[in-house]
Amino acid sequence: MNDNVVVFDVDKTLVFGDLHDIVIRSWLQENARYKIIHKLAKFFYAVALVPPIRRKIEYLFTAFIPAADIDRIIRYLLTDASLANKQLLRRIGKYKVSGANVFLVSAAPEKLIAILARVLLVESISSKTVCGILIRDYLAKKSKAYKSLTTRGMVIRTIYSDSTLDFLDKAKNILIDGHSITTKNYYRRKA
Repeated sequence: MNDNVVVFDVDKTLVFGDLHDIVIRSWLQENARYKIIHKLAKFFYAVALVPPIRRKIEYLFTAFIPAADIDRIIRYLLTDASLANKQLLRRIGKYKVSGANVFLVSAAPEKLIAILARVLLVESISSKTVCGILIRDYLAKKSKAYKSLTTRGMVIRTIYSDSTLDFLDKAKNILIDGHSITTKNYYRRKA
């Protein structure tokens, strides 16, 4: 491996939609008895009128899903072209073969992203939850994650994301919009 880093966002980039929603929907199809708990978690989310509190409990229900089930669901979704961006999955493989360090950097919960990273044989930096409650959030704050990479001597060469908020100066920033990839170089902020 070298010090070159390629970063992939997950939600609405590597997967079409939000990973936690896909995992929850899939899991509830097999575990209907938990639907009432899911409805209760959604109720708490709906009545939390203050946006920061809403964000803190957005992933609450993921605490109920066993890691083995998440692993199985993620492995399946990576085979489904309607759920996973196959073009980006191929790019991840090419970057790994070339020796680049590939990172998933996501605001989604670590419980899900770490499993996805393990399946893809890459590294990850993601939001941290305890019992489904968000305690470290990377939503619109990915520059903090990027700084942790650059302080380790790594150089972020390319970023794939659905949001220009995730982009950095001095990196090739590639905007993902559904199934299309825009290779125009967007400049954002410095790490």
